[in-house]
Amino acid sequence: MSKKPLFFYGWIILALGFMAMALTYGARNSFSIFYVVLLDEFGWSRASVAGIFSVNIIIYGISAPFAGALVDRLGPKRVLLTGATILVLSTMLCSRANTLYHFYFLFGITGAISTSLVGYPANAAVLPHWFVRRRGMAFGILGSGWGASFIIIPLVQYFITKFGWRISFILVGVFIGAVSLPLIALFSRHMPQDVGLLPDGIYPLEKANSTRKQTQNAVKVNKEWVNTNWTLKKAIRTYQFWLIFFAFLCIFGFVENLVVVHQIALLRDSGFRESFSTSIVAFWGIMVVLGSLSGFISDKIGREKIFTFGCLLSILGLFMLLVLEKIFYSWMPYLYAIFFGLGIGINGPILGAALADMFHGKNFGSINGLILLGFGLGGVVGPWFGGFVFDTTKSYFVALITAILVICVSCIFLWIAAPRKIRKLN
Repeated sequence: MSKKPLFFYGWIILALGFMAMALTYGARNSFSIFYVVLLDEFGWSRASVAGIFSVNIIIYGISAPFAGALVDRLGPKRVLLTGATILVLSTMLCSRANTLYHFYFLFGITGAISTSLVGYPANAAVLPHWFVRRRGMAFGILGSGWGASFIIIPLVQYFITKFGWRISFILVGVFIGAVSLPLIALFSRHMPQDVGLLPDGIYPLEKANSTRKQTQNAVKVNKEWVNTNWTLKKAIRTYQFWLIFFAFLCIFGFVENLVVVHQIALLRDSGFRESFSTSIVAFWGIMVVLGSLSGFISDKIGREKIFTFGCLLSILGLFMLLVLEKIFYSWMPYLYAIFFGLGIGINGPILGAALADMFHGKNFGSINGLILLGFGLGGVVGPWFGGFVFDTTKSYFVALITAILVICVSCIFLWIAAPRKIRKLN
Protein backbone atom coordinates (compact mmCIF):
# COMPACT_ATOMS: atom_id res chain seq x y z
CA MET A 1 0.00 0.00 0.00
CA SER A 2 1.36 3.41 -0.96
CA LYS A 3 1.94 6.00 1.71
CA LYS A 4 0.23 9.35 1.79
CA PRO A 5 2.51 11.84 -0.03
CA LEU A 6 4.06 14.60 2.02
CA PHE A 7 3.18 17.23 -0.57
CA PHE A 8 0.02 17.44 -2.67
CA TYR A 9 0.83 18.19 -6.32
CA GLY A 10 -2.49 20.01 -6.62
CA TRP A 11 -0.86 23.04 -4.98
CA ILE A 12 1.56 23.22 -7.92
CA ILE A 13 -1.39 23.04 -10.32
CA LEU A 14 -3.08 25.83 -8.36
CA ALA A 15 0.08 27.98 -8.35
CA LEU A 16 0.43 27.44 -12.09
CA GLY A 17 -3.17 28.56 -12.58
CA PHE A 18 -2.58 31.64 -10.42
CA MET A 19 0.45 32.56 -12.52
CA ALA A 20 -1.40 32.04 -15.80
CA MET A 21 -4.33 34.15 -14.57
CA ALA A 22 -2.13 37.01 -13.37
CA LEU A 23 -0.15 37.24 -16.62
CA THR A 24 -2.99 36.54 -19.05
CA TYR A 25 -5.44 39.00 -17.57
CA GLY A 26 -2.64 41.43 -16.85
CA ALA A 27 -2.29 41.75 -20.61
CA ARG A 28 -6.04 42.19 -21.06
CA ASN A 29 -6.71 44.49 -18.11
CA SER A 30 -3.80 46.77 -19.01
CA PHE A 31 -6.15 47.95 -21.75
CA SER A 32 -7.48 50.52 -19.27
CA ILE A 33 -4.04 52.19 -19.48
CA PHE A 34 -3.72 51.88 -23.25
CA TYR A 35 -7.34 53.09 -23.54
CA VAL A 36 -6.59 56.62 -22.40
CA VAL A 37 -3.34 56.68 -24.42
CA LEU A 38 -5.13 55.66 -27.62
CA LEU A 39 -7.81 58.31 -27.01
CA ASP A 40 -5.11 60.98 -26.81
CA GLU A 41 -3.03 59.56 -29.66
CA PHE A 42 -5.70 59.04 -32.32
CA GLY A 43 -8.66 61.16 -31.14
CA TRP A 44 -11.16 58.30 -31.53
CA SER A 45 -14.44 58.34 -29.59
CA ARG A 46 -14.63 56.56 -26.24
CA ALA A 47 -17.30 54.17 -27.49
CA SER A 48 -15.24 53.09 -30.51
CA VAL A 49 -12.07 52.48 -28.48
CA ALA A 50 -13.98 50.75 -25.67
CA GLY A 51 -15.45 48.58 -28.40
CA ILE A 52 -12.02 46.95 -28.80
CA PHE A 53 -12.38 45.57 -25.29
CA SER A 54 -16.00 44.63 -25.93
CA VAL A 55 -14.99 42.56 -28.95
CA ASN A 56 -12.28 40.92 -26.86
CA ILE A 57 -14.82 39.89 -24.25
CA ILE A 58 -17.43 38.48 -26.66
CA ILE A 59 -14.82 36.51 -28.63
CA TYR A 60 -13.44 35.30 -25.31
CA GLY A 61 -16.91 34.16 -24.30
CA ILE A 62 -17.52 32.41 -27.62
CA SER A 63 -14.18 30.61 -27.56
CA ALA A 64 -14.36 29.64 -23.86
CA PRO A 65 -16.54 26.52 -24.37
CA PHE A 66 -14.09 25.27 -27.00
CA ALA A 67 -11.14 25.96 -24.71
CA GLY A 68 -12.74 23.99 -21.88
CA ALA A 69 -13.66 21.13 -24.23
CA LEU A 70 -10.10 21.02 -25.59
CA VAL A 71 -8.75 20.67 -22.05
CA ASP A 72 -11.22 17.82 -21.41
CA ARG A 73 -10.06 16.13 -24.62
CA LEU A 74 -6.35 16.94 -24.94
CA GLY A 75 -5.28 17.84 -21.41
CA PRO A 76 -4.15 21.26 -20.23
CA LYS A 77 -0.49 21.34 -21.26
CA ARG A 78 -0.96 21.56 -25.02
CA VAL A 79 -3.89 23.95 -24.68
CA LEU A 80 -2.09 26.29 -22.27
CA LEU A 81 1.13 26.35 -24.29
CA THR A 82 -0.77 27.14 -27.49
CA GLY A 83 -2.73 29.91 -25.80
CA ALA A 84 0.33 31.49 -24.20
CA THR A 85 2.22 31.50 -27.50
CA ILE A 86 -0.63 33.17 -29.39
CA LEU A 87 -1.09 35.71 -26.59
CA VAL A 88 2.58 36.69 -26.67
CA LEU A 89 2.54 37.18 -30.45
CA SER A 90 -0.74 39.13 -30.59
CA THR A 91 0.32 41.43 -27.74
CA MET A 92 3.65 42.22 -29.37
CA LEU A 93 2.02 42.83 -32.77
CA CYS A 94 -0.24 45.47 -31.19
CA SER A 95 2.88 47.65 -31.22
CA ARG A 96 2.53 47.89 -35.02
CA ALA A 97 -1.18 48.81 -35.04
CA ASN A 98 -2.24 52.12 -36.59
CA THR A 99 -6.00 51.78 -37.13
CA LEU A 100 -8.98 50.72 -35.07
CA TYR A 101 -9.28 47.61 -37.22
CA HIS A 102 -5.74 46.55 -36.30
CA PHE A 103 -6.60 46.75 -32.61
CA TYR A 104 -9.95 45.05 -33.10
CA PHE A 105 -8.22 42.10 -34.76
CA LEU A 106 -5.05 41.80 -32.65
CA PHE A 107 -6.40 42.70 -29.20
CA GLY A 108 -10.09 42.08 -29.76
CA ILE A 109 -10.05 38.76 -31.63
CA THR A 110 -6.64 37.06 -31.49
CA GLY A 111 -5.91 38.20 -27.96
CA ALA A 112 -9.32 36.97 -26.78
CA ILE A 113 -8.93 33.48 -28.25
CA SER A 114 -5.51 33.10 -26.66
CA THR A 115 -6.85 34.35 -23.31
CA SER A 116 -9.50 31.63 -23.28
CA LEU A 117 -6.85 28.99 -24.01
CA VAL A 118 -4.48 29.98 -21.22
CA GLY A 119 -6.78 31.83 -18.80
CA TYR A 120 -9.77 30.97 -16.64
CA PRO A 121 -11.69 28.64 -19.04
CA ALA A 122 -8.73 26.27 -19.31
CA ASN A 123 -7.59 26.42 -15.68
CA ALA A 124 -11.10 26.17 -14.23
CA ALA A 125 -11.61 23.00 -16.28
CA VAL A 126 -8.65 21.40 -14.48
CA LEU A 127 -9.11 22.60 -10.91
CA PRO A 128 -12.24 20.61 -9.85
CA HIS A 129 -10.39 17.36 -10.58
CA TRP A 130 -7.80 18.27 -7.92
CA PHE A 131 -9.96 19.85 -5.20
CA VAL A 132 -13.32 18.73 -3.79
CA ARG A 133 -13.61 19.61 -0.09
CA ARG A 134 -11.47 22.72 -0.55
CA ARG A 135 -13.06 23.73 -3.83
CA GLY A 136 -14.14 27.21 -2.74
CA MET A 137 -10.68 27.94 -1.43
CA ALA A 138 -9.05 26.61 -4.61
CA PHE A 139 -11.25 28.72 -6.87
CA GLY A 140 -10.55 31.67 -4.58
CA ILE A 141 -6.80 31.33 -5.03
CA LEU A 142 -7.24 30.87 -8.77
CA GLY A 143 -9.47 33.95 -8.94
CA SER A 144 -6.97 35.98 -6.95
CA GLY A 145 -4.66 35.63 -9.95
CA TRP A 146 -7.10 37.83 -11.84
CA GLY A 147 -6.92 40.41 -9.07
CA ALA A 148 -3.13 40.20 -9.08
CA SER A 149 -3.18 41.11 -12.77
CA PHE A 150 -4.09 44.69 -11.82
CA ILE A 151 -1.02 45.04 -9.64
CA ILE A 152 1.18 45.17 -12.76
CA ILE A 153 -0.76 48.12 -14.20
CA PRO A 154 1.56 50.75 -12.61
CA LEU A 155 4.44 48.87 -14.25
CA VAL A 156 2.71 49.13 -17.62
CA GLN A 157 2.12 52.83 -16.94
CA TYR A 158 5.84 53.23 -16.23
CA PHE A 159 6.71 51.47 -19.50
CA ILE A 160 4.39 53.77 -21.44
CA THR A 161 5.80 56.89 -19.77
CA LYS A 162 9.39 55.76 -20.28
CA PHE A 163 9.29 54.05 -23.67
CA GLY A 164 5.93 54.86 -25.29
CA TRP A 165 2.90 52.66 -25.83
CA ARG A 166 4.29 50.75 -28.82
CA ILE A 167 7.40 49.44 -27.06
CA SER A 168 5.27 48.78 -23.98
CA PHE A 169 3.16 46.25 -25.91
CA ILE A 170 6.39 44.45 -26.87
CA LEU A 171 7.68 44.43 -23.30
CA VAL A 172 4.39 43.04 -21.95
CA GLY A 173 4.44 40.24 -24.53
CA VAL A 174 8.06 39.30 -23.84
CA PHE A 175 7.45 39.20 -20.10
CA ILE A 176 4.41 36.92 -20.46
CA GLY A 177 6.30 34.50 -22.71
CA ALA A 178 9.45 34.37 -20.60
CA VAL A 179 7.54 33.47 -17.42
CA SER A 180 4.61 31.35 -18.59
CA LEU A 181 5.93 29.11 -21.35
CA PRO A 182 8.65 27.25 -19.40
CA LEU A 183 6.51 26.84 -16.27
CA ILE A 184 3.55 25.42 -18.21
CA ALA A 185 5.83 23.02 -20.12
CA LEU A 186 7.44 21.73 -16.93
CA PHE A 187 4.59 21.46 -14.42
CA SER A 188 1.18 21.20 -16.10
CA ARG A 189 -0.82 18.01 -15.35
CA HIS A 190 -4.45 17.12 -15.99
CA MET A 191 -5.64 14.75 -13.25
CA PRO A 192 -4.34 13.86 -9.77
CA GLN A 193 -4.34 10.23 -10.95
CA ASP A 194 -1.59 11.24 -13.40
CA VAL A 195 0.76 11.51 -10.42
CA GLY A 196 -0.78 8.72 -8.32
CA LEU A 197 -3.06 10.90 -6.19
CA LEU A 198 -6.72 11.57 -5.49
CA PRO A 199 -8.48 14.96 -5.11
CA ASP A 200 -7.27 17.05 -2.15
CA GLY A 201 -4.29 14.71 -1.71
CA ILE A 202 -5.90 13.07 1.31
CA TYR A 203 -6.14 9.39 0.45
CA PRO A 204 -3.81 6.73 -1.01
CA LEU A 205 -4.65 5.49 -4.48
CA GLU A 206 -5.47 1.93 -3.35
CA LYS A 207 -8.50 3.20 -1.41
CA ALA A 208 -9.84 5.17 -4.37
CA ASN A 209 -13.16 3.41 -4.89
CA SER A 210 -14.31 3.02 -1.30
CA THR A 211 -13.06 6.38 -0.10
CA ARG A 212 -14.44 8.33 -3.02
CA LYS A 213 -17.84 6.82 -2.32
CA GLN A 214 -17.64 7.78 1.34
CA THR A 215 -16.53 11.32 0.48
CA GLN A 216 -19.36 11.85 -1.99
CA ASN A 217 -22.00 10.48 0.42
CA ALA A 218 -20.77 12.89 3.07
CA VAL A 219 -21.49 15.94 0.92
CA LYS A 220 -24.57 14.92 -1.04
CA VAL A 221 -27.92 16.60 -0.51
CA ASN A 222 -29.56 15.71 -3.82
CA LYS A 223 -28.01 12.29 -4.49
CA GLU A 224 -29.74 11.81 -7.84
CA TRP A 225 -28.37 15.15 -9.09
CA VAL A 226 -24.83 14.53 -7.83
CA ASN A 227 -24.74 11.01 -9.31
CA THR A 228 -25.77 12.27 -12.75
CA ASN A 229 -23.08 12.03 -15.41
CA TRP A 230 -23.37 15.64 -16.44
CA THR A 231 -22.79 16.49 -20.08
CA LEU A 232 -23.19 19.89 -21.69
CA LYS A 233 -26.41 18.71 -23.33
CA LYS A 234 -27.88 17.66 -19.98
CA ALA A 235 -26.73 20.79 -18.19
CA ILE A 236 -28.33 23.23 -20.63
CA ARG A 237 -31.68 21.54 -20.06
CA THR A 238 -31.70 22.71 -16.43
CA TYR A 239 -32.88 26.12 -15.29
CA GLN A 240 -30.06 26.15 -12.72
CA PHE A 241 -27.48 26.26 -15.50
CA TRP A 242 -29.10 29.27 -17.11
CA LEU A 243 -29.46 31.11 -13.83
CA ILE A 244 -25.71 30.82 -13.20
CA PHE A 245 -25.14 31.71 -16.86
CA PHE A 246 -27.03 34.98 -16.45
CA ALA A 247 -25.45 35.66 -13.05
CA PHE A 248 -22.06 35.53 -14.79
CA LEU A 249 -23.42 37.74 -17.57
CA CYS A 250 -24.66 40.37 -15.14
CA ILE A 251 -22.01 40.88 -12.48
CA PHE A 252 -18.85 39.84 -14.31
CA GLY A 253 -19.71 40.26 -17.97
CA PHE A 254 -21.52 43.59 -17.80
CA VAL A 255 -20.50 45.26 -14.52
CA GLU A 256 -16.92 44.15 -14.09
CA ASN A 257 -15.89 44.90 -17.67
CA LEU A 258 -17.64 48.26 -17.71
CA VAL A 259 -15.70 49.32 -14.63
CA VAL A 260 -12.37 47.79 -15.70
CA VAL A 261 -12.33 49.74 -18.97
CA HIS A 262 -13.59 53.09 -17.69
CA GLN A 263 -12.29 53.41 -14.13
CA ILE A 264 -9.08 55.24 -15.01
CA ALA A 265 -10.90 57.56 -17.41
CA LEU A 266 -13.54 58.26 -14.74
CA LEU A 267 -10.92 59.06 -12.10
CA ARG A 268 -9.06 61.29 -14.55
CA ASP A 269 -12.30 63.09 -15.44
CA SER A 270 -12.89 63.66 -11.72
CA GLY A 271 -9.62 65.58 -11.48
CA PHE A 272 -7.10 62.98 -10.39
CA ARG A 273 -3.68 62.62 -12.00
CA GLU A 274 -3.16 59.60 -14.22
CA SER A 275 -0.39 58.25 -12.00
CA PHE A 276 -2.71 58.42 -8.98
CA SER A 277 -5.50 56.73 -10.96
CA THR A 278 -3.27 53.81 -11.94
CA SER A 279 -2.15 53.40 -8.32
CA ILE A 280 -5.83 53.19 -7.29
CA VAL A 281 -6.37 50.46 -9.88
CA ALA A 282 -3.38 48.55 -8.49
CA PHE A 283 -4.76 48.96 -4.96
CA TRP A 284 -8.12 47.74 -6.25
CA GLY A 285 -6.35 44.67 -7.63
CA ILE A 286 -4.88 43.95 -4.20
CA MET A 287 -8.38 44.13 -2.72
CA VAL A 288 -9.61 41.70 -5.38
CA VAL A 289 -6.85 39.30 -4.34
CA LEU A 290 -7.83 39.58 -0.67
CA GLY A 291 -11.48 39.07 -1.52
CA SER A 292 -10.72 36.04 -3.68
CA LEU A 293 -8.65 34.42 -0.95
CA SER A 294 -11.73 34.42 1.26
CA GLY A 295 -13.32 31.80 -0.99
CA PHE A 296 -12.83 29.18 1.72
CA ILE A 297 -15.53 30.93 3.78
CA SER A 298 -18.17 29.88 1.27
CA ASP A 299 -17.06 26.26 1.83
CA LYS A 300 -18.26 26.66 5.41
CA ILE A 301 -21.15 29.14 5.29
CA GLY A 302 -22.60 28.58 1.82
CA ARG A 303 -22.22 30.08 -1.63
CA GLU A 304 -25.37 32.22 -1.65
CA LYS A 305 -24.79 33.98 1.68
CA ILE A 306 -21.23 35.01 0.88
CA PHE A 307 -22.20 36.01 -2.65
CA THR A 308 -24.84 38.35 -1.23
CA PHE A 309 -22.25 39.94 1.04
CA GLY A 310 -19.93 40.42 -1.95
CA CYS A 311 -22.74 42.07 -3.92
CA LEU A 312 -23.38 44.55 -1.11
CA LEU A 313 -19.70 45.49 -0.99
CA SER A 314 -19.62 45.94 -4.78
CA ILE A 315 -22.63 48.25 -4.65
CA LEU A 316 -20.97 50.35 -1.95
CA GLY A 317 -17.90 50.67 -4.15
CA LEU A 318 -19.89 51.87 -7.14
CA PHE A 319 -21.72 54.33 -4.90
CA MET A 320 -18.34 55.90 -4.10
CA LEU A 321 -17.79 56.48 -7.84
CA LEU A 322 -21.27 57.96 -8.15
CA VAL A 323 -20.56 60.51 -5.43
CA LEU A 324 -17.10 61.18 -6.84
CA GLU A 325 -18.61 62.37 -10.11
CA LYS A 326 -20.44 65.10 -8.19
CA ILE A 327 -18.16 65.89 -5.25
CA PHE A 328 -14.37 65.71 -5.19
CA TYR A 329 -13.05 63.89 -2.13
CA SER A 330 -9.51 62.53 -2.36
CA TRP A 331 -10.27 59.60 -0.05
CA MET A 332 -13.21 58.27 -2.04
CA PRO A 333 -11.15 56.40 -4.66
CA TYR A 334 -9.64 54.37 -1.84
CA LEU A 335 -13.07 53.43 -0.51
CA TYR A 336 -14.14 52.53 -4.04
CA ALA A 337 -11.09 50.27 -4.42
CA ILE A 338 -11.67 48.60 -1.04
CA PHE A 339 -15.41 47.95 -1.39
CA PHE A 340 -15.62 47.12 -5.09
CA GLY A 341 -12.34 45.17 -5.05
CA LEU A 342 -13.32 43.01 -2.09
CA GLY A 343 -16.84 42.50 -3.47
CA ILE A 344 -15.77 41.39 -6.93
CA GLY A 345 -12.95 39.34 -5.44
CA ILE A 346 -15.31 37.49 -3.10
CA ASN A 347 -17.91 36.76 -5.75
CA GLY A 348 -15.69 35.51 -8.57
CA PRO A 349 -14.68 32.20 -6.95
CA ILE A 350 -18.18 31.60 -5.59
CA LEU A 351 -19.87 31.34 -8.98
CA GLY A 352 -17.11 29.05 -10.24
CA ALA A 353 -17.32 26.83 -7.16
CA ALA A 354 -21.13 26.80 -7.27
CA LEU A 355 -21.05 25.64 -10.88
CA ALA A 356 -18.57 22.89 -9.99
CA ASP A 357 -20.74 21.85 -7.04
CA MET A 358 -23.66 21.35 -9.38
CA PHE A 359 -22.14 20.07 -12.63
CA HIS A 360 -18.69 18.66 -11.88
CA GLY A 361 -17.60 15.66 -13.96
CA LYS A 362 -15.42 14.71 -16.87
CA ASN A 363 -17.26 17.22 -19.10
CA PHE A 364 -16.98 20.16 -16.70
CA GLY A 365 -14.59 22.04 -19.01
CA SER A 366 -17.17 22.43 -21.76
CA ILE A 367 -19.97 23.22 -19.26
CA ASN A 368 -17.86 25.87 -17.54
CA GLY A 369 -16.81 27.22 -20.92
CA LEU A 370 -20.38 27.78 -22.03
CA ILE A 371 -21.10 29.63 -18.79
CA LEU A 372 -18.32 32.00 -19.78
CA LEU A 373 -20.22 32.80 -22.95
CA GLY A 374 -22.54 34.70 -20.60
CA PHE A 375 -19.50 36.60 -19.39
CA GLY A 376 -18.70 37.39 -23.02
CA LEU A 377 -22.21 38.54 -23.91
CA GLY A 378 -22.33 40.86 -20.92
CA GLY A 379 -18.80 42.04 -21.63
CA VAL A 380 -19.56 43.07 -25.18
CA VAL A 381 -22.29 45.40 -23.87
CA GLY A 382 -20.73 46.74 -20.65
CA PRO A 383 -17.64 48.62 -21.93
CA TRP A 384 -19.46 49.93 -24.98
CA PHE A 385 -22.44 51.00 -22.84
CA GLY A 386 -20.18 52.95 -20.51
CA GLY A 387 -18.55 54.74 -23.44
CA PHE A 388 -21.89 55.42 -25.13
CA VAL A 389 -23.40 56.85 -21.93
CA PHE A 390 -20.42 59.15 -21.46
CA ASP A 391 -20.34 60.27 -25.11
CA THR A 392 -24.05 61.09 -24.86
CA THR A 393 -24.31 62.63 -21.38
CA LYS A 394 -20.67 63.52 -20.55
CA SER A 395 -21.10 61.53 -17.34
CA TYR A 396 -20.95 57.93 -16.14
CA PHE A 397 -23.89 58.41 -13.75
CA VAL A 398 -26.47 56.40 -15.74
CA ALA A 399 -23.91 53.66 -16.41
CA LEU A 400 -23.10 53.28 -12.71
CA ILE A 401 -26.76 53.23 -11.63
CA THR A 402 -27.40 50.54 -14.24
CA ALA A 403 -24.43 48.54 -12.94
CA ILE A 404 -25.80 48.63 -9.37
CA LEU A 405 -29.18 47.30 -10.53
CA VAL A 406 -27.51 44.54 -12.55
CA ILE A 407 -25.54 43.40 -9.48
CA CYS A 408 -28.81 43.00 -7.58
CA VAL A 409 -30.22 40.86 -10.38
CA SER A 410 -27.19 38.54 -10.36
CA CYS A 411 -27.62 37.97 -6.62
CA ILE A 412 -31.26 36.98 -7.10
CA PHE A 413 -30.28 34.53 -9.85
CA LEU A 414 -27.84 32.63 -7.60
CA TRP A 415 -30.36 32.29 -4.79
CA ILE A 416 -32.90 30.80 -7.21
CA ALA A 417 -30.26 28.44 -8.67
CA ALA A 418 -29.70 27.26 -5.06
CA PRO A 419 -26.43 25.27 -5.07
CA ARG A 420 -27.09 24.74 -1.33
CA LYS A 421 -29.79 22.24 -2.37
CA ILE A 422 -27.29 20.10 -4.30
CA ARG A 423 -24.40 19.59 -1.90
CA LYS A 424 -23.93 20.10 1.80
CA LEU A 425 -20.70 22.02 2.40
CA ASN A 426 -18.48 20.78 5.21
